This record gives sequence, structure tokens and C-alpha cells, in this order.
Amino acid sequence: PVNFYENSGIRMSISGSNVGIGTETPASEWGWAKFLQIDNATNAALILTDRAGSTQENSIVTDGAGL
Repeated sequence: PVNFYENSGIRMSISGSNVGIGTETPASEWGWAKFLQIDNATNAALILTDRAGSTQENSIVTDGAGL
């Protein structure tokens, strides 16, 4: 894996075709072959923003209780 460090630990890891943010060992519980994993102790989000002529934002968020 390729790991990116900041201050006290790993912030991002690339392992094969998988990317982990907030984890040093990206892993899929469902066996996905290629994925982006965003890991946080209290909440995590994937935010997609279109700034080309608008400020649209779409989010996929979890707060520990599910999506």
C-alpha cells in the first residue's frame, strides 16, 4: 500500500485499486472489488459539488446510525 501521513498518523491509504480515507487498511465488508472507503469514529460523508455555474451539492452521509 501507499500511505499518506499527517501529524499523528495515516490520513489516506491506497491499496491496490482501493482507497481509504481515515483508515490505513481499506476493506469492504461486502467484498467489493474496487472502492473508496471513508472512515471516521463519529461520522463520515462523501460530498460531490458542482461549481461550474452552480453550487449544487449531493451528499452521502452516515452518523453512526446508518445512511
